[in-house]
Amino acid sequence: MTSAFVLGSTGLVGKQILEYSSRAYDKVVTLSRRKPELTASNLDAKIEPDSTMWPSVISTLDSTVYFSAFGTTRRASGSADKFVEIDYGVNYACAKAAKDAGVKTCVLVSSTGANEKSHFLYFKTKGRLEKDIIDLKFERTIILRPGALIGERDGASRGALVELFTSTVTLTHRTFLSHLTYAIYGEELGRVAVRLAQEEYNPEKAPIVKIVGGWELTQLAKTYT
Repeated sequence: MTSAFVLGSTGLVGKQILEYSSRAYDKVVTLSRRKPELTASNLDAKIEPDSTMWPSVISTLDSTVYFSAFGTTRRASGSADKFVEIDYGVNYACAKAAKDAGVKTCVLVSSTGANEKSHFLYFKTKGRLEKDIIDLKFERTIILRPGALIGERDGASRGALVELFTSTVTLTHRTFLSHLTYAIYGEELGRVAVRLAQEEYNPEKAPIVKIVGGWELTQLAKTYT
């Protein structure tokens, strides 16, 4: 029986990964503060409001693939410290628990510009998370670095400037201007994430690290239909 785990299953990209995973795997497990939108017979949706408890739940996994589309922003978290605590701290602790539980493949949704040496907090945090998850040495680590993410989001407003930017990149999606932002819909990224996780690989060459940038993701989105 094939089994996958999805962290961040209620977000823009995570809910799409969940949708495609539910079709691709015999069983899908999620862990979140609130129930995912999807209902499926092969879905085991675990609810735990306290994210500090998530690693202990994940430590009991029998999944072979771990997807993380979990994350936040400084605006949403309320402070720089809280942002790092959630976006890096929770993410890393959960990934480590998955590795210790025997998960073979880790798929992490990161960001274009991720760099642990960046002067920008967001990109620095994403880069640090990438590095430390690679250092966990899953058999296979797939890191996705999308550009601007577009699609319907739940929750509070992201601010006028962010909304304006999102509207602009939506209009340029798959046009000659798309190379400026590598914009991709959450549905497209979710589909690509699951397809990449399903690709065969040689475990004898482990650990395998595959980093997929914004341009490549937009091209794969056209291919994986």
